Amino acid sequence: MRRTAWLLVLCGATLVAAKSLATSFSSFGPQGAGGSKNGQVFQVGDGGTVFELDAFLAVNGFDLNGGSAGTSAQLSGQSLPTGLALGFSAALSDPADAVLTYVFTNLSSGSFTNLRFSVLLDAEVDQEFNTFFNEFGTVIGTLGNGAGDVTPDMWQIDEPGFVSGALFNNLFLGALNNSNSVPASAPNDVALGLGFLLGDLAPGQSAAVSVMISSAGHYLGTFALQQSDTASNSPGTITLSAIVSTLTGTIFKDQNTNGISDPGENLAGVNVLLLSGELLIAQTTTDSGGNYSFNSPPAGTYTVKVDATTLPSGLTNTVDPDGVLDGLTVTTLSPGQLKILNWGYQAPPGTEQFGDVSASASFGVQWRLKASTGTLLGTLSITNLPASGLTLAAPFQLGFPTSTNFWLAHPVGTLNNGLPYANVTAGVVAQSGLDGVLSPGERVVVVDAVEIYSRDRSAPPTGLFKLWATQRP
Repeated sequence: MRRTAWLLVLCGATLVAAKSLATSFSSFGPQGAGGSKNGQVFQVGDGGTVFELDAFLAVNGFDLNGGSAGTSAQLSGQSLPTGLALGFSAALSDPADAVLTYVFTNLSSGSFTNLRFSVLLDAEVDQEFNTFFNEFGTVIGTLGNGAGDVTPDMWQIDEPGFVSGALFNNLFLGALNNSNSVPASAPNDVALGLGFLLGDLAPGQSAAVSVMISSAGHYLGTFALQQSDTASNSPGTITLSAIVSTLTGTIFKDQNTNGISDPGENLAGVNVLLLSGELLIAQTTTDSGGNYSFNSPPAGTYTVKVDATTLPSGLTNTVDPDGVLDGLTVTTLSPGQLKILNWGYQAPPGTEQFGDVSASASFGVQWRLKASTGTLLGTLSITNLPASGLTLAAPFQLGFPTSTNFWLAHPVGTLNNGLPYANVTAGVVAQSGLDGVLSPGERVVVVDAVEIYSRDRSAPPTGLFKLWATQRP
């Protein structure tokens, strides 16, 4: 990744507040649709707003859009051929840069030929006070040479909202025309398109493209498109780049011990090393989703190694791509091949402790009167607070102090601290779908798990509850 930094020094002049480069987005739509047109809020720095983000895929022999120009599927609204699966993920690689990853996998018994992938970014720079008719596009770098390399093979800068704009037609055709219709000498509305010739996809093979949208001038690889504003008071620039990714994966804390990465199990901030023999070729760090990627190293044999010193303490390797639980795997990449290497970690046996986890949990109860005796039935919610950093696992025992007004109607035992408790394990297991495991931030609702006797029929405060469960670091 190339990074460019700018420093502005003002001497004897009025200082203007620096613009923030922070990029943010809400949830993407199905198959990666983004921007306000698709119901998403996507900000690129202070002044950049995304109107539409979408991607297109053409496959030889398939008419995927049924009537539009060309045969490409617009991923936000059209289906791919049966047997061709799409995986999409999005993360911030740093505060200024959004990285979107599209992975296409052939699950069929036949080949898909001549795949052509394109991405559309239609954004505006400072349009709130500066309109969007004074923007222009520029090109950085040199195109690639087809499916044998990682660099985009086609591009287009155009004005899609006007009759003269040909960008949408060309996206549907799967053939961008490598032209800039909105240079600095003729500013107007701007949209950016980048495309790849991915080649053929045999049964079981995958192809992945990583797309970066940056407010800081950063870009992946050696080719990029930029969108800027002509106004002197609008220094914002949006940079679009993409590469074919060939080595990627996820590092996760296998809290439910099922051997796969589940939501909430990601391990962020873990360093991953790429070595050729003893020589360090590259190093990267897992993002907030536990994902890492090396941007298309050339064909060859490599060792991928997880830096154990950057893992949370007390975890041991339980899932390793080569089956040897040592945190490293030797892998061979063929030209254009995608490898997905995942690692899982768990707390070693004996580190789990059963005890009071009340400080790690919050409780909510919706009460209703059971009978004139004053017995209350509760629909109970238990939340494992995100800050706990602990996995809470069965058994779950809910304690409650006996008082002159309240007590548990049907206690089943006494906790070590003397509180009577109701065993709510069965209800949690039935509702969580995770064999009674609550990851940090996870919430479960259990119906009729608590029955309280109240002399005055008032509901007791949830602050009286104590929860005992198994803690896993």
